[in-house]
Amino acid sequence: MALALLAIAAALLVGTSAAARSAARAESSREAQVLAGAEVRAVFAEFLTAWRGAYDTLSVGAGVIDTVGPRQRGFGGATVATRVRLVRLSGTRYVLSADCQVGPDDAVQARRRAYLLLERSAQIDSTTPILPPTPITRWGLANLF
Repeated sequence: MALALLAIAAALLVGTSAAARSAARAESSREAQVLAGAEVRAVFAEFLTAWRGAYDTLSVGAGVIDTVGPRQRGFGGATVATRVRLVRLSGTRYVLSADCQVGPDDAVQARRRAYLLLERSAQIDSTTPILPPTPITRWGLANLF
């Protein structure tokens, strides 16, 4: 009887340990997903605030690819690398895309891809500062009626 109770206790201990490992892995995966999403938004903001005049001289269809990182982010100090691509679609429109990877190449924990459609406003006065293009809202033509 005592041996059976000891076996049951050992099985419960193993089960509890496996459940704890699984919960820790799930939490780490969730943190990596949140981190990737936040990093994509941060990289978009950094890219737009550091807009260079060279981007305005791109021909239609041409693009620029840049890599941000790897950087240490999050509580666990995860390695985050983001590849950013800017392509000029027309005289006033661009697409800015990002591919963010959390973790090293051989053990990727999370990946997030996103894009922004950008539009440059018409320059009315040459004395006003040149601002970077602004994101096009998803439903920009909603008030047609």
